[in-house]
Amino acid sequence: MDKSRTAKTRIEVTLSEKALAEVQSIAAELNVSVSELLEQVGQGELVIVDAEAMEEIEDRLDLEEGERRLADPAEVPIPYEQVRKELGLA
Repeated sequence: MDKSRTAKTRIEVTLSEKALAEVQSIAAELNVSVSELLEQVGQGELVIVDAEAMEEIEDRLDLEEGERRLADPAEVPIPYEQVRKELGLA
């Protein structure tokens, strides 16, 4: 369906000032209006993921990357003590 021809309904939404600022900030980051942001969420084009689930996804991706690097014979591991020394922790 052509989104530009879809009939829209005007609604009123009540938010705290902080929540409104956050929604406006997210919309600005995505270069869309708040209305379009909500439209994309409603159409399933934009998914909201809670912070804990996002952290789990990032952890899983990090783990997969680590496993890939450990399995790659071209990757040379850096000894723990060398890393500590380079970071000024030793």
